[in-house]
Amino acid sequence: MKHAFAIAALFASFTASAASFDCHEAATFVEKEICTNLVLSKLDDALADNYKLMLLAEVGDDTRVEQKAIQRAWLRVRNACTDYACIEKSYRKRVDAICDVPVLEGPHPPCAMAESVDW
Repeated sequence: MKHAFAIAALFASFTASAASFDCHEAATFVEKEICTNLVLSKLDDALADNYKLMLLAEVGDDTRVEQKAIQRAWLRVRNACTDYACIEKSYRKRVDAICDVPVLEGPHPPCAMAESVDW
């Protein structure tokens, strides 16, 4: 019984680790996979951080609008995934794509590359 409680507590603490949404309200297959898989959760964190920093950088209004549209389109593609491999591939591609957005002025914000996200 003690062992089961420890596993349940560990699972409960892990399921709330994704940064871009509340895992306690995860409803779709993709959201549940992100909340229960360490690599997907880390990729979600990396993408959320990269995206926020890109939106704050001096990329220009047109690029900012374009990136918001790209992010919405990417979410539709990600949400159509039906297995882990599809979700992971989708995240790794988008994490790196955000890092490639050019900055007009000032330094490029720090950016996590997908290859650095692992167990």
